[in-house]
Amino acid sequence: MKVKALILALAAQAAYANVTLISNANLFWDITVVNGVPVTVGTNSAGYTFLVGTDSANITGIGGNNSGTGRCNISEDGTKISGNINSSYTFLDALVHSAVGRYDRTTSTWTEFGHLNYYGSSGTKEASNAWGMSGDGNTVAGQGYYQTTAPGSSSARANAMVATASGAVNLYPTIANNGRCAAINFDGTVAAGWREGTAPNYYWVKTAGVWGAPQLISATISGVPTNLTITADMDGEGRFLVGNGGVTGKLWVFDRLNATAELITPPVAGSITAFCISKAGDMVTYRVLPQFGNLFADSRTYVWTRETGSVQMNALVDGFGVDRQTASLNNLWGMSPDGEWHVGYAWTTINMATIVHASTNFRGTAALGQYLASQSDVPVNFTLKDSGGTTVSTWTSNLGPSGRFLKMLAPSLATGQFRLYAKASHWLTKAVSFDHADRGMIGLGTLTNGDVVGDDIIDIADYTALASAFGAQLDEDENTAGNQSSANWNAEADLDGTGIVDIADYVILSGNFSATGDI
Repeated sequence: MKVKALILALAAQAAYANVTLISNANLFWDITVVNGVPVTVGTNSAGYTFLVGTDSANITGIGGNNSGTGRCNISEDGTKISGNINSSYTFLDALVHSAVGRYDRTTSTWTEFGHLNYYGSSGTKEASNAWGMSGDGNTVAGQGYYQTTAPGSSSARANAMVATASGAVNLYPTIANNGRCAAINFDGTVAAGWREGTAPNYYWVKTAGVWGAPQLISATISGVPTNLTITADMDGEGRFLVGNGGVTGKLWVFDRLNATAELITPPVAGSITAFCISKAGDMVTYRVLPQFGNLFADSRTYVWTRETGSVQMNALVDGFGVDRQTASLNNLWGMSPDGEWHVGYAWTTINMATIVHASTNFRGTAALGQYLASQSDVPVNFTLKDSGGTTVSTWTSNLGPSGRFLKMLAPSLATGQFRLYAKASHWLTKAVSFDHADRGMIGLGTLTNGDVVGDDIIDIADYTALASAFGAQLDEDENTAGNQSSANWNAEADLDGTGIVDIADYVILSGNFSATGDI
């Protein structure tokens, strides 16, 4: 896609429908939400990039350049935009070339972030191009042309590059063969992309101001070391990366800290393209294009979470009562950091630029106290109530990495006072009240262990139930001939999850005796 001049505009929240369609030839790339107001950046057929309100009357040009590939992005606070601008560097062919730049809304100025001092063929007129930006808006990810023998010749290739106001850094200077830095985290200290072509893929970590050596993005899948390729995005922390290459017919979510991969199998067959991962690393968007299908009319965008699996975007918003205005939400490649707003193309009988408020997301963390087994294996029952005590939603899900949970609900619940309850097996109910307007993580804290009988108080009834099961052991292979758990086995009495009801469980119960669940 061409990335040229940038455009800027804001509209009041009240002006936005849950699905906004703009009929002129615009293309939205990225979106953030500032004080409840969605702010979008993209390009149009005149070569502009922009922030947009509800229609073309709200679009304002802010400059930028010309030719070249890449995309534009917006910082989380909505003050900075990445794209391409005219380079001030004097190249050998004396032509004007595009290079990575950043627009600052607070000063209404562009700053050139640089290149690798070379350029592609004279037909491309690009020295570097932007493919992503850190959430804080201080670092742009992309690629820059790097000389192998002569600038502008076939021996000039694009390398993975990151750039700041201080200049550009070549992340893989020993290779010159169409590399790209495709993803970067919130503070610009973790970047990822490919060395050449689209494989292999690497990540880089910046420590004490210096970018480290490339680390291969690889995980063991079904016992086989597998290189994961075509990285698309990463979360704000730089822990979770998403892509769609290396494992046939699947997407992957790579946990950088543990070098493990979680695979996503789309519900339908076709060509897969990973789009985005949320700032919290708990939501992924992607597209499936059926074989022989039309890219615009037949593609479908899906939303994946650990709680729901993959849900087609059309079905998601329909389930929340959102009016799609007869449009099919087929190519939504931009997502707000909280995962509630999406931008891209929708299809009626033609392509239409679209802004979609698909959901309001309740996310947080919890921990199952004094439990030695994997807490991700324990179902947790959640109840969400409004300020009047009316139940808004109930659901059951397992806790994800670091005890995280996520629930997507209707956009109509975007603001308000709520109280969230969590109850799991032999833990007491834990509750917390919060204002959803700030979109912060809901911190439930640690659930208290010892409620063997599940009545939300730890008392003599729990002691009696534990005593009846004392000494019992679980045989996880009890369906095999000759194997079975103890006759008095009670999973609710195995408080620490070790597979045996013993003195350690009694210590937990006695230490929490008389505790009650939240109301």
